[in-house]
Amino acid sequence: MGIAFILAAMPAGAVVFNMGGPGSAGIDIVSTSGLFASGRDGAVTLVAQLGAVAPGGAVFSDLGVPSISPEGDVVFGGETVGQDKRPRWDIYRARPGAPAVQRIVQALDGASIPDDCRPRFKTDPYPIAGPHGTVVFLAPEASGKDALFRLVDGHLSCATRIGDRTAQGHRIHLLMFGSADVANNGDIAFLAKVDDNGSERESVLTFDDRSRLQEVAREGASAPGGGSFEARFGRPAIVNSQSGDLIAFTNRNAKVDTVYVGSAGKLARVFRTGMRTKMGALTFISDGRPGLLSDGTLIISGAMHDRSAIFRSKDGRFSPIKTQGDLTQYGTRLESFVDPSVTSSGLVYIGGHDDSGQEHLFVFESGDASKIPVESNADISATGRWMPPFFPGSLAVNRNGDLTALGTAPDAQEPSVRSVTFGW
Repeated sequence: MGIAFILAAMPAGAVVFNMGGPGSAGIDIVSTSGLFASGRDGAVTLVAQLGAVAPGGAVFSDLGVPSISPEGDVVFGGETVGQDKRPRWDIYRARPGAPAVQRIVQALDGASIPDDCRPRFKTDPYPIAGPHGTVVFLAPEASGKDALFRLVDGHLSCATRIGDRTAQGHRIHLLMFGSADVANNGDIAFLAKVDDNGSERESVLTFDDRSRLQEVAREGASAPGGGSFEARFGRPAIVNSQSGDLIAFTNRNAKVDTVYVGSAGKLARVFRTGMRTKMGALTFISDGRPGLLSDGTLIISGAMHDRSAIFRSKDGRFSPIKTQGDLTQYGTRLESFVDPSVTSSGLVYIGGHDDSGQEHLFVFESGDASKIPVESNADISATGRWMPPFFPGSLAVNRNGDLTALGTAPDAQEPSVRSVTFGW
């Protein structure tokens, strides 16, 4: 399988990965036939590959975008083909350190599934791995309505469905597949469209077990700092902190890209395009999911004119910490990259290309971009670390530095090509 990474505005109903800012990778095609994981010790495991036998006896014919839990378990969608030659999607969980015969299981195998909450997979469900075995995904259910599914302690439930009302009284009209994120306490943030007096309004929503479905921001509503929200929200990030959930997301209109952070029920504008930095004015902010820590540190990609960069925001201070053309840990120059992930110790992980054209995992410290991290017991350096050529847009990293991505299996055959989008 090959994957076409598409950087383009899609029709309503799709989210695509971003490869940095203007002038970056554009379209990136790489042969992806295997799913890999790497722990903090640097060891690499081939978790799954096309043509291998999946749990249940069918053969993997496609692999979806992976996620990785705080404990290091890899969760991914996989398409298989059995003796009847019919392709079927399902969700799988892999423990990279387990023996090969025990490494992969079907995530929903043995789960308690109510009759009125049965998923029907038509394509990659883009599952997100949460803490303690939690899995969250958006998919159609057997009854025909799309739903937000949550697997917790072996029980699958429909947290919300199309037609449900938010705490603000609006009915959910559309769920945006691939937009969900899970905090370390199991709370969820995602994108949806709600019916507001007969009009569809894109919204950022949160769900937890303690309160009703909440609208954090809604198209057309007043935005902090002035103006109103437009119908172009980026995928939200959510983490739990001492003061409750923190939620970060972008919103874009024809002139300005803006980043917002919600905390303790209050929403604030953090920064926007047009701001001055020590290297020039901010001209672009990615609408991909930002890196977010419980102390409020925000790591996000963007650009200053035609030069892509990774930015850090905390306590009102905003600055670029790594820019296109900077030295990497490989002695090369950074060329293009995907949206960043950040570990609890402050290391920033990005997948991308250097000026040699090679895919690499780049790692640097969020507090001082001039430093390249060295090995320690807390986080291993990425110097020389990674696996066979991998698809940067599929990279997932947890707060401990465990990571997973789609890449090229050792005995890969000539692949076909497909496009990877988050569709709804």
